[in-house]
Amino acid sequence: MTDQKYPPSYSQRLSDFIGDSKKETLTVPEVHQLIRDFCALEYKKIKEKSDVIPFGKYRGRSVKVLCSFDRQYVKWLLDKQKLDNYPVIKRDVHKYLKEIDDESKNE
Repeated sequence: MTDQKYPPSYSQRLSDFIGDSKKETLTVPEVHQLIRDFCALEYKKIKEKSDVIPFGKYRGRSVKVLCSFDRQYVKWLLDKQKLDNYPVIKRDVHKYLKEIDDESKNE
């Protein structure tokens, strides 16, 4: 096995987030609120990250590479409104598809 360091898992990040609450003991409603707060932060991070697809069969892949690699899939995402919750990614997809179209016209 290699000594490759992996980023902390979702569960580990959640555990760390709750542990950072600076309280010795927490009530169930307090834990629920911390989980909701953590989920909101994670969702915001995903929405703001415009360089990778955050879901589906190409999760974690570059948006730009995906646009040139599997154009049909990207168009399907747009047609099915799968990117509507990711406005930055949606904008970039349109930009990259236009760039690819422009390059192919110039060839």
